[in-house]
Formats: sequence, structure tokens, C-alpha cells
Amino acid sequence: MPRKIPPFVYLDRFETRYVNASGGIRWDSNWVQVSTVCFGEYVGLEEIDDGVWEVYYGCLIIGRFHERLGRIEDANCRLNRIKL
Repeated sequence: MPRKIPPFVYLDRFETRYVNASGGIRWDSNWVQVSTVCFGEYVGLEEIDDGVWEVYYGCLIIGRFHERLGRIEDANCRLNRIKL
């Protein structure tokens, strides 16, 4: 099935990462879980502080990545995700 929307293009100040089938990205040879919803897409990361990055899907901020913890906190400032 052909793609219906073109891929997002991020500005040069963004780091871009491909979200794999398990919903994660590669960061300094470690896996960071983003979301399975973003599978097959690119996310953009913009550094806002030393070791703190905002994670974007297109123009939508989906969380904040903490390099030292290797985790993404969601919009509600939760590092731990609820498993259903």
C-alpha cells in the first residue's frame, strides 16, 4: 500500500532517528523505547538542555528524552509507562 502522507522533514538542529518495529530508537548504541505507534517513522530530537531532548513526531511533542537515564518521559512527566 503506498504511503498516503509524505514523511516529515525536520530542521537541521534536530537529530532524527528511525523508530523500528518494536517502537524503539538507537541512541549511543542503546535502545530507547519511544512508541509502537511511531513504527516505521522518523522522530526528531531537539536538545533543550545538557542531556535533555524534546522528542517530536512531526510538529507534535511526544515527550522529553533524558540521556543520563536513557528514558523518555511523557507529557505528564511520567518516566514509567503503564502496561495494559
